[in-house]
Amino acid sequence: MKLNKPAIWAPLLSIALVIWFVWNDTERVSPGPLSAAHAQDKDLDEHKCEVCHGADANDRAQMAVACEKCHEDVGQEIAGKKGLHGHIASDATRCGTCHSEHHGPQFQMVSAASFLRAGVEDVANFDHAGLEYQLSGKHLTLDCLKCHENSDAPLLEKGQRRFMGKTQDCKSCHKDPHDGRLPKCKDCHGEERPFLEAPLYKHTEQFPLTGAHSAVTCVKCHDKIGPTSIEADGEAKDKGKLVVRACAVCHKSPHAEVFLATAISELKLVKDASCESCHPLTGKTFKREDASFKKEWHAFSGFALVVPHDKQECRECHKEGLEYKDAHAGRTLENCVVCHADPHKAQFGERTCRQCHAYEVWKPSLYDVVAHAKSAFPLEQKHATTKCNDCHLESDGVRRYAQTKKACVDCHKNAHGTLFDKAKGCEECHQADAFASAEKRFEHLKWTGFAVDNAHEKAGCAVCHVQQKQPEPETKRVFGRIEVHPPATAAQCFNCHADSHRGFFKNSKDCSECHGTTVFAQAKDTFDHAARTGFTLVGAHQTRECTICHVPAPEKNATGRKFGFSKVDAALAQGACTSCHTDIHKDSFKEPSKNCLDCHTQVTWIDGREKFEHLRWTGFALEGRHKDAGCQGCHNPLPAGDASGRRFARAAGSDCSACHKDPHVGQFQIEGVTTCTRCHVAGTDFHKTSFDHQRDSRFPLDKTHKDVACTGCHAAWPLQGGGTAVRYKPLGVLCGDCHDTRR
Repeated sequence: MKLNKPAIWAPLLSIALVIWFVWNDTERVSPGPLSAAHAQDKDLDEHKCEVCHGADANDRAQMAVACEKCHEDVGQEIAGKKGLHGHIASDATRCGTCHSEHHGPQFQMVSAASFLRAGVEDVANFDHAGLEYQLSGKHLTLDCLKCHENSDAPLLEKGQRRFMGKTQDCKSCHKDPHDGRLPKCKDCHGEERPFLEAPLYKHTEQFPLTGAHSAVTCVKCHDKIGPTSIEADGEAKDKGKLVVRACAVCHKSPHAEVFLATAISELKLVKDASCESCHPLTGKTFKREDASFKKEWHAFSGFALVVPHDKQECRECHKEGLEYKDAHAGRTLENCVVCHADPHKAQFGERTCRQCHAYEVWKPSLYDVVAHAKSAFPLEQKHATTKCNDCHLESDGVRRYAQTKKACVDCHKNAHGTLFDKAKGCEECHQADAFASAEKRFEHLKWTGFAVDNAHEKAGCAVCHVQQKQPEPETKRVFGRIEVHPPATAAQCFNCHADSHRGFFKNSKDCSECHGTTVFAQAKDTFDHAARTGFTLVGAHQTRECTICHVPAPEKNATGRKFGFSKVDAALAQGACTSCHTDIHKDSFKEPSKNCLDCHTQVTWIDGREKFEHLRWTGFALEGRHKDAGCQGCHNPLPAGDASGRRFARAAGSDCSACHKDPHVGQFQIEGVTTCTRCHVAGTDFHKTSFDHQRDSRFPLDKTHKDVACTGCHAAWPLQGGGTAVRYKPLGVLCGDCHDTRR
C-alpha cells in the first residue's frame, strides 16, 4: 500500500478530525468564558456552574436568587417596584435577558442593548421621573457622566456602582457652603437661576431689597465669615435679634468729614443715618444724578455758590462719567486751578491766584511796577520803560513770569556764544554806555588761553579776526570770527594753519614735537619713523632714501608741502609688503600666510627657498620622485625674469594630468576630473597600482577569470586621429559581451 497517495491518506485525516471534534465537544462544559466583571470575582468560575445556576441549570428561579445574593440593591428595587429595575415591563428577575453572560472578557454586560431590552431607547435622554428622581433646571442639560461618573467605565471594581446609589439631596453632589446651618437648598436657590442669586429667598420687611439693592447678590452684603454672614443673620432672625444695618456700615462715605458734620448739624440729622436725606433707597443708583440736593447745601462743603459761581449748573463743575473723588475734588474759593486752567502752568508754586488777581474780575492784573520793585529784578533805567511782554516772552504757548533770568545774555543775543561763560558778566569787558568797544580791557591769554606773542604779537587783530563786510543781523557784530575757538595754544598750529600731514599725527601733543616755531619745513633729524608711523625701517628699507617711498610732488600743494605721501598708511604697510611691492605670487599665499616675511626677509628678497614649506603653502606634498626633482622640474626657469621680477614660472597645476599625459585618454574621469591616485600610488613606481579588481570594479574575478591575463579582456583599441589606448571602461559584464553564447 502506498500511503503517499492522496486517495488513501485524505479520508483517514478526515476521520481523525471528526473524532477530535467529538471528543473536544464532550469535554467542554461551559458555554463560554465569563465576562470581565464576573471573572474578577475569585468565587466565580466558568466551570463552577452551580454558584450562579444552582443544582439545576434549567431552574431560572435558582439563578435569580444567586444574582440577588450579589446584587442586593437590584433585588430591593425589583421587590419594591422602584427604580429602573422595578419598572421593567417584563420579568425583571430574568437578569440574563438584559445582561447576557459567557461571551468572554471583552463583552459589555451593561450597554445600549441592555437599556433597549429594558425599554429605554435613548440612554442620553433618559427620563428620571419614573424613578422618583425628578430632574429640573440646569440638571436637565447635564451630561450623564457629570453625576454617574462610572456610566461609561468598561469594568467596575467590586462594590462600585454605575448608576445606583444617588439621592436628590443637593449635598450629595455639591458642597454645602452653609455647613448645614440653613434649611434645604431649594428653598432659597431653586434649580433655574445661578446659585448666588437665591431667587426664591424673600428678604426681611425691615430692609426690603428695592432700588439699587434689588440687583445686589447676597454675598455682596453678607460676608462668608462674620456677624453679618448669611448663616449668622439666619440664626439672628430665628431668635428675633436681627438688626437692620445703617448705610455707613456697608458703604464708605465719599464725602469729606467737614461736609457731613455740617450737614448733620444744619439739617439736624442722625449720624450714620443721614444718607437718605439726599439718596433715597428707592433710587436706581447711589450716584449724584439720582440724588436730591439743594443748592444752598453746597455751603456745607466750605464753598458757597456765590458770585461768580452762582449761575453754573452742577455738571459744569462736577463732570459726569468721572469717579466721585475726581468729580468732587474738595475745592475751595482760593483753589482756582482745580476748575480753571492755569495760564501760568504752575510758575508761581504755592502762591494763589488771589495774590495777583481780584476774585470777581480776572483782568487786569494787580501786579504793577511797584510790586516788581520787591522782586529780585527791580525795573530801573531803560528797563522801567520796557513793556512787560518784551522781557516776559511766550514759551510753548505760556508767557513766562516767575524765575525769569536776569543776565544780559538771557534777553540780549550773545555775540560770543559760550566762549566767555566763566566771566562774571558782560561788564568785565564791556561798559553799559558803550558796549561795542572792549579792546583795551580784554586780556587775550586769560579769556582764550592763547598767548599773542612773537610773530602773532606783531600781527594785528584783523589778521585772525577779519572784519566782516556786513554786521550780523542779530548781534550787529562786525569784528571777525576765527574758525577754531579756544582753548588753543600757539603750538596747535592746525587751528589756523592747514595740516600738511592730513591729520596723520593728530595724536601728537603739538607740531613742536618735530618742528620749530621759526623754521617749520625741515624735521628729518628729529623724526622717529617707527614711533610716529608704526613702520620700523630695517634692512634694505633703512638704507634707502626717504623719497623712494615719499616721491616728491611736482609742485607744492595748498599747504606748501612738496614732500610726497606714501602709498598706504605706514601702520598697515609694516607686514603687508604688497602695499608697495608687486605680489609675484598673485595672492597664491594669501592664506594661511600672514605676510611675505614668512618666507622672505627685508635684507634679501630673492632667496626664500630654505624657509619655504611646500605642503603648507601649496597644499602639494613633495613625496617620492617629486621630492628628488628640483624646483625647475615643475617651475620652468625664467632667466630674464617677468615684469614683476619673478625668476620661476608657475606650476601647471596640482593634478597629475597637469604635468603628465593621461595614457587612459580620460576613461577614469569623474565629472571631468581624472584622479590618478585612485589606482596609482603617488611618488613611487607609477606602474604599481593599488587597484583591486574584486573591490574597485563592477566585475569581481571568479576562479575562471582570475587566471586570465589582463590583456585577455583589456586590449589596445585604436583611437580616433591615430594611436591606441588600452580599453578599461566601459566594458560589459555579461558573458555574451565577450563570449559567443551560441556555442
